[in-house]
Amino acid sequence: MNKKLILLILYFFALGFVHAEKPGEWVNVDEMDLKRFYINAPKTYLLSFPGSGNTWVRYCLEYLTKRPTLEMRAQKITKINCPIGYWCDMQTDYNKAPIWKVHYVDHMKAMGTFDPNNETLIIIVRDPKEALPRIYNVLSQRNKNKPLENPTAKDLFNNTLTMSYFDVLKIYDAWHPEKRYMVFYEDLITDSITTIKGLLDFMNEDDTYLANFIEHYDMHKHRSLNLYEMQEDRSLTHGNKTKHHAKLVSLQERVKLDAYIRRVFPDIWAHYLHRYDE
Repeated sequence: MNKKLILLILYFFALGFVHAEKPGEWVNVDEMDLKRFYINAPKTYLLSFPGSGNTWVRYCLEYLTKRPTLEMRAQKITKINCPIGYWCDMQTDYNKAPIWKVHYVDHMKAMGTFDPNNETLIIIVRDPKEALPRIYNVLSQRNKNKPLENPTAKDLFNNTLTMSYFDVLKIYDAWHPEKRYMVFYEDLITDSITTIKGLLDFMNEDDTYLANFIEHYDMHKHRSLNLYEMQEDRSLTHGNKTKHHAKLVSLQERVKLDAYIRRVFPDIWAHYLHRYDE
């Protein structure tokens, strides 16, 4: 049977049925009790611009902390953004406080008033010269347009979602320093273990499951990539490269994009993005 057809069958099967809390049981997603996760308590947000490794970090945190992770989309939990423990055996403890995956600040606002002084914010940052060309071409494909092979800095900076990239950094900048933590995508790719250890320390989580995670690292990464296959925007680098989308942009235009960012967001550039200067 054609490989793509097999994957499609498995995908639609997954849309209707997900793994239950007890091994060996399967339940329809509509029968899941998800209201338990809407607790009136300080939240932990995992915020990033799309395509910055959020699913991988989310997977790591759910496995290592046993806290359920969910993705908030317009106040609705769907088949794709329910806890990963519903999809595969993570031994998730559903009584623990959840971690909320978010891509846009507006989705945080949809959850209610957030508290920068008492709630926890973790953000993942990727080189804007990687993140912006990627989302530009994703939107082009969704609109059934041919992706641009050589987008200009102006094309990228005036993209409808570009400001969302900087909204992530602006909300981080305004958050209480002791309640926030920044992960760089490039560090996540080149040294995942050290990066994840630092994140666990920040969250005051122990490393009980870290040795097992390291021992079976390739298996965990493979399972995480399978989650991407269920999403509309699949990983093109499979978590193995820090540079991919920027190659679609000429060096001259990348330098111009840096200049745009320095001029419009000088503080954000100086504090968080200067490492990407070309």
